[in-house]
Amino acid sequence: MSNLTTVAAAAFLLMLGCGGAPRRNDVPLDAGARRTLALDATNTLRETFNQDGCRAIYGLVSKDFRRYQSRDDWMNKCQRLREKVGEWENFEVQSVAACPPSDEFMCVSGSATFASGVHPFMIVYRMEANRARLNELFLRNGEEWSFPVSSGHRLRHYDPPRPKPGGPSPS
Repeated sequence: MSNLTTVAAAAFLLMLGCGGAPRRNDVPLDAGARRTLALDATNTLRETFNQDGCRAIYGLVSKDFRRYQSRDDWMNKCQRLREKVGEWENFEVQSVAACPPSDEFMCVSGSATFASGVHPFMIVYRMEANRARLNELFLRNGEEWSFPVSSGHRLRHYDPPRPKPGGPSPS
């Protein structure tokens, strides 16, 4: 086998090992790892909301999200939300914890600062193949925004973060 053939074969095997769909890791993630994945996903969500928009966010959602919200419906409602609240400037995390029914769901709640102001915000991620996938989100800015629209099983019981004494009101 020539050196060129060996290099090509090695490059092909490397591409197979590094590319493609993420593979499921059967080793359960500990709470710290799930927390880190959820916080990283929140930063990615904020950046995507501001830079790439709603279509790119739909690529980050869980299979459950897709079951309850079609791409077209998501695009329409997400675009309305972006027009209403403006750029997502910051997210002050107040809580990151596993949410029922199992550890495969992580809830991140706090106050999101948008161009329109500070609003209570909650994001539910589902751990899929050791990635945090957007499963649900909830925002209150004078009206309530819940995605996907027809699920809301965790969000029905959502108690928005209370403002810190002397801090801005999250409404």
